[in-house]
Amino acid sequence: MWTERTFANNIGGVGKVVFVDSIHGWVTAGLWSGQSVILRTNDGGETWQIIPTLPGIVAMSFIDTLQGWLIQGGTETHAYHTTDGGITWQRLGRIYDPMWDDLNQVPYRLWIASMAGRSD
Repeated sequence: MWTERTFANNIGGVGKVVFVDSIHGWVTAGLWSGQSVILRTNDGGETWQIIPTLPGIVAMSFIDTLQGWLIQGGTETHAYHTTDGGITWQRLGRIYDPMWDDLNQVPYRLWIASMAGRSD
């Protein structure tokens, strides 16, 4: 069942939504000021913590309440990993394939799908 929730008045837009269970979730968002943030809930969306983050998040995934990965796009594309639920992120490295499409993970392995060679 879906229930409408309000994040905060200063949220200008939302992007990726990830939940690992019914109460732990993250949403990429932007504030009206232009700052990029991740919204995190530990109570099923009743309340949301606003965490300042990197600009240009284009993909995000979590395997549990602490471990997650994200892709930051822009002039260069980088992969990041968190072990504290998204409070801090460590850069893993640059992604050199400009046609990457999505990311998924299994414990301790990150998979990045590429559209190289695909024609639409």
